[in-house]
Amino acid sequence: MNPIPADLQQNIAVTSELTILHNYWAILYFIGLIVSIGWSFFRPSRVATLAFVGFGLLLFSFEYTKHILEPLKEQTLNSVITMQEHHQARRILNLSMIKLIPKGSLIIGWLMVLSSVGLILKKHFYKHLETHKH
Repeated sequence: MNPIPADLQQNIAVTSELTILHNYWAILYFIGLIVSIGWSFFRPSRVATLAFVGFGLLLFSFEYTKHILEPLKEQTLNSVITMQEHHQARRILNLSMIKLIPKGSLIIGWLMVLSSVGLILKKHFYKHLETHKH
């Protein structure tokens, strides 16, 4: 069996590193999503659901901005504005597709994740107060 040539090993290592650097937020959001799914299965609660939906929105926001936004924007503009230029329609589409969807899903996702963390801390804080009350 032939070992992998040194140049191929280096190319694989560089490609892996660049892939991780390019997608580290998506990887972290995906790990959060998997953990929250497991949490929802083994200990279903509102907090677990908040974390699950929050990480899902964060991952969607990342993927939408990196990979979906430009082709979808061009396709939508080409199908809505055909013959004559409609500046207001273009402005509304750009506002909703470029600003509202990615920023809204990012903000709502973080609010949901932070709310779940806040609820966990609140629960443990009150639990701690009850055990040291007496």
